[in-house]
Amino acid sequence: MSDNSFDDFEINDINIAFVERILKALPSNIYYKDSEGKYVFCTHYWNHLKTPDDDPNWTIRGKYDVDIRKDKENALKAMEEDKKIFETKKGTSYEIRIDVDGKTDYLELIKEPVFDDSGNVIGISGLINNITDKKLIEQKLEMLATTDMLTETKNRAYLDIWISKNRNKDIYPLSVIMADCNGLKIINDKYGHLIGDKYIIEAARIMKECLLADGTVIRMGGDEFMVIIPNCDKANAEKYIKRVLDVSNSVTVLGLPVSISLGASTTSDVSLRIEDLIKEADKEMYASKEEWHRLHPESNR
Repeated sequence: MSDNSFDDFEINDINIAFVERILKALPSNIYYKDSEGKYVFCTHYWNHLKTPDDDPNWTIRGKYDVDIRKDKENALKAMEEDKKIFETKKGTSYEIRIDVDGKTDYLELIKEPVFDDSGNVIGISGLINNITDKKLIEQKLEMLATTDMLTETKNRAYLDIWISKNRNKDIYPLSVIMADCNGLKIINDKYGHLIGDKYIIEAARIMKECLLADGTVIRMGGDEFMVIIPNCDKANAEKYIKRVLDVSNSVTVLGLPVSISLGASTTSDVSLRIEDLIKEADKEMYASKEEWHRLHPESNR
């Protein structure tokens, strides 16, 4: 360097090892990639990387993500995001989940382009924060907020989250099944609400265990449940109802068979509101419930 001014500072004057040592004191992983997307330096080697234990001189320098990451999917994603930065000259940030060595980690990645004096992108500076603890707390809070504590099914608040998460996903045909326990008032009046709760718990268990597909059981309130099954046609929805009825016939609470009325509605129309599906399934469920009352005139409606 000719003097102490920053403008005269040349890349060859930088001691990369010293830069790494300075930045390694920070908890975040800080790195720099060159114009080809290869690492120039990286301050932390985590278990996500393939680092040979028997080679103390191994270095990340000059390597691509796909060369060093154990998780190939996230390696390809990293390289794709780098490509976008070189093309758009804009930074990005995103979160990833990594499952390696029997451990799950969540990482936040922040990437920004580095420019030369002419405005050309000559590299990418990156920051990786391990946000696993934060994500686990968020998941725990979401679980508590969206889980019915009595039955361990999802609760009514979860429905809006489910709709939001699946709005643009390929989930059709979509089936909605409404369910309601039969005779619960009689059980509550005769044996008390603790036994009534056990009746509800058994009904929920049956509906969860009978799910063969990627479905969700939601307790809408009281003894009323909704089951959402994506990629499930009408025939399979009816098979699910039959499984629930067959199993419930063999389950008893204080010698009383668990009885559930169910009704299904299915659509392949992406424009149909889920509220309309629920309404249609409700009609079928109440028709089933009316039939149960007809066969059990002693029940108090």
